[in-house]
Amino acid sequence: MQEENYDDDCMLTCSETYECPDHSLEWCEMTKCHDQCNDVVECYAEWTNTMGEYEAAPCADYWEEHDCADSDENEEGDSCDYQQCDS
Repeated sequence: MQEENYDDDCMLTCSETYECPDHSLEWCEMTKCHDQCNDVVECYAEWTNTMGEYEAAPCADYWEEHDCADSDENEEGDSCDYQQCDS
């Protein structure tokens, strides 16, 4: 019976999804999820990238790609420092 109580205490609850701030993509949504077992709140994102492909990852990955795209648009000729730009 303790396992059942443990499972109840370790639920992952997520907020309603909301549109990603400051995005120019076709579609992007985020949600914040609370891991009650570890008392950690994490943000997750889902979006279509610039090639129209679906992606889902922690928000940090989305922001890295977002910042990379901004760098490419704002700094002609300069290479982006983010890993996702290396490929």
